[in-house]
Order: sequence, then C-alpha cells, then structure tokens
Amino acid sequence: MAATTRADVNGLVRRHMDVRKASFGPVDAVTSLTGMEYGGITPIGLPPGWPVLVDAAVAKLGDVLVVIGSGIRGSKLWLPARLLAELPGAEVLPGLGVLGRCYPRVPRASLTGRNKSGHPWVGQFRHLVR
Repeated sequence: MAATTRADVNGLVRRHMDVRKASFGPVDAVTSLTGMEYGGITPIGLPPGWPVLVDAAVAKLGDVLVVIGSGIRGSKLWLPARLLAELPGAEVLPGLGVLGRCYPRVPRASLTGRNKSGHPWVGQFRHLVR
C-alpha cells in the first residue's frame, strides 16, 4: 500500500481472513521464519502459504515503480507496481490502505516523480511524507 496509508487490519484484513482479531506477528518470530531483517521484510521470498495482501490502488499503478523492502534494512527494491499482484500468495484487496491519523493528506504530486533515467516512480518511504 502507499506510504501515506495504513493497513485496515482490524476491518478489511480481519474480515478477509475470517478471524476475530488480526495483528502483525511478533518481530522475533517473523524474522526467524523469513530470514529477513526487521524493517526490511519484503513480500518477495516469503515462506510458502503466507498471504501477500496488495492494495488495489497500488496494483493499478501498472509500470510505475514502487519501493519495497529487500530483506535487509540497508537497501530497498524498485519494481513495477503490477508485479506485486503477481507474487506467490498475492491477493489484491480494494480499500486495504486507508488514510491513517499519523500521516497527513499529501498531494499525489509530492509522492511521484522520475528517477535519473526518466522512469516514473512512487515513493513508498514513510519518512518522505512526514
């Protein structure tokens, strides 16, 4: 989902997974099971059977580049948004990302741009919009 939104965990995700309560897993368990560093966990290479929930608004961006974790904190991966919906276990959910109280409404223009090669991108780092 976009950096200016938060996951609707207790609404949409809870209903989608058909559970009474949903929350993110404990850091030590998730890092142990994925082999990735906290703060760099990526949807690429997750254990089999783990769902990858993708906000429909991001999936619709097509070839616009988005930034995701790389498995370690010190780097990120850039890839076309449409590829997120093609990952193993990916499920596209309309309305997954909702505006959060901690993120101000930011005009779309401030979240997009072009890299040095002229390719469009959408910033996904939360610190860019604080």
